[in-house]
Amino acid sequence: MSAVRNEFSHDELAAFSMNWRQSQRIVKKFVADTGLRVPVLLDLEKGPDPFCFTLPPGPDETVTEHFRSRVVPEGASAPFPLQIIIDKEGRLAYLSRIHSTNKAMEMLRMLVEE
Repeated sequence: MSAVRNEFSHDELAAFSMNWRQSQRIVKKFVADTGLRVPVLLDLEKGPDPFCFTLPPGPDETVTEHFRSRVVPEGASAPFPLQIIIDKEGRLAYLSRIHSTNKAMEMLRMLVEE
């Protein structure tokens, strides 16, 4: 997110982050811990914690690693992070489950230049 913030102005694009079935307390802690400075959309769906909504105590582990080691079949991609870029017409321009700052930035540059 810092690369996006450093290269593009607010009138060129809007960036959002979205949590997935986590409490406001957890999301606020994540925002505070990471220094995230974009609007965060909250998924306030209530439900059980069968997979990875609560990380166990112990060594630091990302949500991606926690989910991948418990839920995702071997060789499959974990659903986190999911990068989505929507163009100014509201069409899906980019979607990737594999975090690639370079690919996302290339797409953003192309869309802003249009």
